[in-house]
Amino acid sequence: MLGNLSAPGWLGKGGLPIGGLLRSQAAVERPTGLPIWLKRTMDDPHIRFLVLLGYKTWYSSFNIDCYFSIFSNCRTLPGPHAGSYIPLAPIRTAHSFLHIVFQSQLRPIFNPTMSSTPSKPWTTLPAHGGPVSITTHALHLSISGPPRSSPTDPLIIIFPGAGDISLSWIPVQRLLSPKFRVLLYDRSGLFLSERGPNRAIPTVAAEELHTALMNASLTPPYILVAHSYGAIIAREFLYLHPDSVAGMVLADPSTERQHLFFKIPDPDIIAVFGSLNFARVTGLREDAKLTVEEWRERAKGIAKGNAVTQEEAAGFAEICETLGEKRQIEKRVLGTRPLSVIRCNGKRDFERMYEAGVEAGNGTEEERRRFRESLDGWEEKDRGLKEELLGLSGRSRMVVLEDCGHNVQLVRPDVVAEEVDWVVGLVGEGERDSDESLGRASL
Repeated sequence: MLGNLSAPGWLGKGGLPIGGLLRSQAAVERPTGLPIWLKRTMDDPHIRFLVLLGYKTWYSSFNIDCYFSIFSNCRTLPGPHAGSYIPLAPIRTAHSFLHIVFQSQLRPIFNPTMSSTPSKPWTTLPAHGGPVSITTHALHLSISGPPRSSPTDPLIIIFPGAGDISLSWIPVQRLLSPKFRVLLYDRSGLFLSERGPNRAIPTVAAEELHTALMNASLTPPYILVAHSYGAIIAREFLYLHPDSVAGMVLADPSTERQHLFFKIPDPDIIAVFGSLNFARVTGLREDAKLTVEEWRERAKGIAKGNAVTQEEAAGFAEICETLGEKRQIEKRVLGTRPLSVIRCNGKRDFERMYEAGVEAGNGTEEERRRFRESLDGWEEKDRGLKEELLGLSGRSRMVVLEDCGHNVQLVRPDVVAEEVDWVVGLVGEGERDSDESLGRASL
């Protein structure tokens, strides 16, 4: 993991002051003519930190000041970190990425007789990011991890929750990308993806993602990793392209019957919570495995998509009913393809919201009473909804996290990564003829 770049653990023997290196770049002549795909890749926020950490290969053979001067649009470490040290030990993904960039893009600048642009950056580069056209507009994709060496190697695809963006999955990406090929993306109108002409509903989102995958030559098999509302989109993707999906990990997922028990949005919760800060009240900011800079980028990115967030929430009952009509659980649509369901303690977040709202004097007595009643029945309803999902596959298991709120991808990325690893392992074994219930584990 990147961790906090200013923490003592990053001040190692043999470290180099990156801030000083970057500050000296003004004296270096900057080459021009970098191809569009590379410029777009360097604009990707998921790649920037990888680049800053992957320079060891050229330290003895290529002037590091000159190397960083080439990427004039690449972010330097933020103010508090300027001049801080980072270790020379490379991050594998960044190391490979920079090697390919140097060989195919930078060396030709100094030696024009060499060829440059890779023909398929999405499938050949260890890290790549940028917009992918789906005709009406473009979705932003970001891929990392070792390129797939076999047609049967799965691609891990991340589906963020309602109004959430790909930056929330950086902690999981860090754990997965050294071993697996991982794709992060943002739905239409969220973060770096353009707003399209269609409604912000799961059926549309699923088909738009499929179009982007095909246009980027990112072929199946896929393992779908989805959180909250994103689980409904992943299941719509499964419905549209069942043969493309090799397995699934559903992290504290929404379900087709959730609207029968929970209002989204809930006016009583909104009234009682008021203008309090969710991340502070619930402890999410303190517990999230993001640096200060990453958290700020995430907050700004989420704010860009407020209109889409509201549209997704407003249509929640409709999208639940649409998914329910497909009767996926009844049909056991995954067969014996592996499924992991992670159940978190979402009630804990709302308990803290309730207590903070009451202490602040928010809401009427009636609104507080209804909020309290919802909390009192939460545990039984939530457990039943999550356990139903195990019926999607004959090879499924549930992990229960008592000490983690709803945002498991930020707080316990290790658990998500472990479940992905479990699913990939079973995919390698192939489908089985008989069903196998693997029960549940509490962590």
